[in-house]
Amino acid sequence: MTGAMYAAISGLKTHMSNLNVIGNNIANVNTQAYKAQRMTFQESMYITSKAGSDGTASQGGNNPSQVGYGASVGSIDLNMSPGTFSPTGYGLDCMLDGEGFFIVGDKETGDVVQGAADLSAFELTRMGDFRVDPNGYVCDRRGKCVYGYAMVQNPAYNPNLAEDPDTNPKTIPSTTLVPLRLPLSAAKDVANQANPRWQEGTAVYNVLTRADEHDNNSRRNFSVGDVTQAAKEYIARLKSEQGADFEVPEDGWTYSIEVVNGQNMSHEGEPVEGNTNEVAHVMFNAAGEVTSVTLLNGYGARPAGVNDEGNVEDGAYPGINYVDQGGIIPNAENKCISLKDMNINKNGAIYGTNEATGETVYVGYVAVVNAAANDGVTHIGGHYYKAQEGAGDLRVSILGGVMKDSNGNPLYMNNKEYMANMGNPPVNDAILAGGRSEIVGGGLEASTADVATEFANMILTQRGYQANTRMVTVTDSMLEELVNMKR
Repeated sequence: MTGAMYAAISGLKTHMSNLNVIGNNIANVNTQAYKAQRMTFQESMYITSKAGSDGTASQGGNNPSQVGYGASVGSIDLNMSPGTFSPTGYGLDCMLDGEGFFIVGDKETGDVVQGAADLSAFELTRMGDFRVDPNGYVCDRRGKCVYGYAMVQNPAYNPNLAEDPDTNPKTIPSTTLVPLRLPLSAAKDVANQANPRWQEGTAVYNVLTRADEHDNNSRRNFSVGDVTQAAKEYIARLKSEQGADFEVPEDGWTYSIEVVNGQNMSHEGEPVEGNTNEVAHVMFNAAGEVTSVTLLNGYGARPAGVNDEGNVEDGAYPGINYVDQGGIIPNAENKCISLKDMNINKNGAIYGTNEATGETVYVGYVAVVNAAANDGVTHIGGHYYKAQEGAGDLRVSILGGVMKDSNGNPLYMNNKEYMANMGNPPVNDAILAGGRSEIVGGGLEASTADVATEFANMILTQRGYQANTRMVTVTDSMLEELVNMKR
């Protein structure tokens, strides 16, 4: 007889768990990007008092006789369907209208990502409350950097032709997944103040070694800011070591920096014979100020246009110049440009107006990832999820099919330049088109918790809890009668 009481007690516990879920949904009914939870009940243990039989030639069969002993929590699921759009008026606020997540993390999180298999290192979020921090990084309101694919200088851009986003783009997206940051701001053209070759404050993008869209390995980032900073640190070290003996020639001198697999390997003098990596030459004037930076593509021997001293001859590499302005525009202070009226479009492109030049500047594209089971992600607190056990593999995408070559084939993520994968990259490393999902700017996603549904569930849960308490009371009364049989 006490089995009925234990069954009722399990029902009380299960209904209380359901009430906890309902209470959490109601508490977050106005929490942006909150995904409502739903708990399902399942029957608990069964005791078989009589087994079933199929019957014989002369007798019919019998069904099994079983008695259940309560209920338990079956599952607690996330409702990952998109919520309604809630306008805010903030240009960088955005809602992901469709499946998927934004990926965020610390500035160093991307360092451990070598391919799609490592995307689980990021935190996932549906909350698109983005902003730009004082260092130019695009972050959410809790300080996590937003990851995506930055715009970089297109080395094949022809300044003699009209700029066209399809045939002659000035910038193209890199395939390296990085924390999005505003381009650097051009320093003053100290070499030619009478007739400046660029406007101070012009956007300075990272550059690529070449623009072969079919060669994934060519879409590496090469940071001009890193080059000049490394050169300045090298000069400071020489000054410290040589003291009063340190002297910069009046006609200036060239500093060479070798970049090997993304690591700056500094050295002074002419290019190294047999080098197959990039070499940048930084020109200083007599005051020790950076006047120009020139990037040389990989080569096997000293390339044409580099003299015996290792300096680049004028006009030797017009293909790597920025708008044919006499070399890559330097940025000596590593400061980002200042953008106003920043927005995000339906494909996730973040853009704004350069306050110094008035031109529209595209920062990059926000990455969107989908898990094999989006409702299987693990909530880790706040707006963040993790792709742990139950979520499956993650796939990264850029909405609108931006990351495709001229033949319509997807480009591939290229974070660590796996040479063995070039030409035959893993399928999961493809940067997909994102399906029918779009980004809606100027607002946030509302909670998917529905008050009417939650109140109806609360009433049912209350009555179910009440019925189970009555079961305990009835069982207690019957036990009391049993005890009273002996006077």
